[in-house]
Amino acid sequence: MTEVIRKVEPADFASILEMIHEFETESFAEYGFKCDDAITLSIMPSFVKSSLIMAVEGKIVGVIGGIVNRCPTDGTLMFQEALWFVKKEYRSRSERLLEAMESYAKNVLHVSKFILCLFGDSRIDVKDRFMKREGYRLVEQHYLKNLEAV
Repeated sequence: MTEVIRKVEPADFASILEMIHEFETESFAEYGFKCDDAITLSIMPSFVKSSLIMAVEGKIVGVIGGIVNRCPTDGTLMFQEALWFVKKEYRSRSERLLEAMESYAKNVLHVSKFILCLFGDSRIDVKDRFMKREGYRLVEQHYLKNLEAV
């Protein structure tokens, strides 16, 4: 199967939105996050330069994207992942998409730090082992409180 990893283009937005809905069902809805199509599509253009997609046989099956920020204490340029999703049947290829994004972030976006986040679900141990194997280390944990429910 022919696999291509490339920069996101506006023509990819509909396929990415479809994957975000899969991600919503699979994971982030559990935390009270919802995908509003209009809002999501209006935000997507701001992520074009800092996102990659994976296509297999011309079909988009994965996306990784984030924002580039400066560390507020020393100005270090950092990539902060905001979305990393690969369709279930292609998850064995997730590592290649991550490695491509790391290379792109370093060589094109010129960042020196790469930050990934994980949802704290039942698979956290598996995800933690993967991150450590890829050379990541735990920096901080985030806790979420839904203020709308209070």
